[in-house]
Amino acid sequence: MINRKKGNITPTKVLMIIDNLDQGGAQTLLVDLVTGINRANFQPLVCSLRNSSPEFLYFFEKAGVKVFQLGAGRLNPLKLIRLLRLIKKERIEVVHTHLTASRIIGVLAGKLGGVKKIFSHDHSGDEFLRKYPLLARYLLYPLDRLFMSFTERLFCVSGVIGRFNIRVKGIRPEKVEVVYNWIDAERFTSSPRWHDELRSRWQIPAGALVVGSVGRLSEEKGLRYLIKAAPIILEKCSQVFFVLVGDGGERQALEDLAVKLNVHKRIIFQGFMPDVEKAYSAFDVFVLPSVYETFGLVVLEAMTAGVPVVASATGGVVEILEDKHNGFLVPPRDKKALAAGVVNLIEHRETMAGPMVAKAKQLVKDKFDRKVAIDRIESFYRGDGV
Repeated sequence: MINRKKGNITPTKVLMIIDNLDQGGAQTLLVDLVTGINRANFQPLVCSLRNSSPEFLYFFEKAGVKVFQLGAGRLNPLKLIRLLRLIKKERIEVVHTHLTASRIIGVLAGKLGGVKKIFSHDHSGDEFLRKYPLLARYLLYPLDRLFMSFTERLFCVSGVIGRFNIRVKGIRPEKVEVVYNWIDAERFTSSPRWHDELRSRWQIPAGALVVGSVGRLSEEKGLRYLIKAAPIILEKCSQVFFVLVGDGGERQALEDLAVKLNVHKRIIFQGFMPDVEKAYSAFDVFVLPSVYETFGLVVLEAMTAGVPVVASATGGVVEILEDKHNGFLVPPRDKKALAAGVVNLIEHRETMAGPMVAKAKQLVKDKFDRKVAIDRIESFYRGDGV
C-alpha cells in the first residue's frame, strides 16, 4: 500500500486467524512466521477464535505482534461478526487462516469483508476430522471445497496433506501448495550449559542417558507406546531416564500407566517449556512415537539440535526421515520396534549417531530452511508466488 500523502510505503496488513493459541505445531509455526516475516513490507496481526493459554501469548508480545481473542465457545455465531468488525477496523488486506475452524469462519469473514487475498494453511490434514464420525467428515468436505474456492492458495505442511486435500476432499490441484514446515536453526543450536542445567534440575545422575520427547500429551502423539517400551529399554539399558516435555489431557493417564508398569521413577513429566530449545541439549535420543503425525516439526528441532531420532513411520514424518540413514523409522503402536530402535541407537551411539546426525542436519539445511519458506509465503501475499 502506498501512502501518497507522505510519499512512502506502509506495510500490508496481514491477519493470521487460528482456532486457538494452545501448545501445538501450528501455533509454533505461526509464532515463527510472524517473527520472521519482513516487517518493512508486511504487518502481521493475530486473531484466535477462542481465549487461549498465556504461554503462547508471551511469544507474540515479545515479537511486538498484536493479538485479538474472540472469547469462549467454538461455534458462537457472534465470532463471525466480531471477525468482520476486526477486518474492517484494522483495514486488513490479506487474511491467512490456520487450522480447521478458522478455515471456515476466517475465509467466510475475509470474503464478506472484501479482503482481496485470502490464504489457508492446512497443518492437520484429516487428523482433526478423525475425531468426528465418517458421515460428518463427508459433510464437511463439500463445505471445505466451497470455502477453498474463495482462497488464493491452500498451503499444506507436507506432501501427504496436499495429496489428501486433492484426492479425498476434492480441492483443485492448482489451489494446493506444499510449503514444508521449517526450522530456525540458530534457535536450536545446543549448549553444554543447558545440558548441565537441565540434568541437574531433573535430578538425572551423572553418566545416565536421556531419551526425550517433545509435544502435546494427547492420544495421537502415542506417548503411551513410549512408556510401554520403557521396561523393555531399561532391561537392556539400565542407565536410561525418560523426559516428556509438554502438557495435555493425557497427562494423568500417562502418569498412571508409568506407575502401573513400575517405570515412574525413570520418567520425568517436565510439562510445557517456553524455552523448549534448551531441552534438546539434554537429550541423547529423541523419540516421536505418534500414531499419526501430519508433519513432525519436533523431528526437525531434534535434528537441528544434533539429537538422533527414532520416530513412527506415519504421515509427514516419512518425508523427513529415511530409515537408518538420518534416523530410525518404526511402525506406529509397536512398543517392541520402538524399544529396539532406541536400544540400537544407544548401544551403537559411538558409530551410528554421529553420521545420522550429520545427514539430518544437512537435510534440514537443504530442504527446511526458514528464510526460503517465509520468502515463498510472502511472494504469494504480493501476488507473484510460483
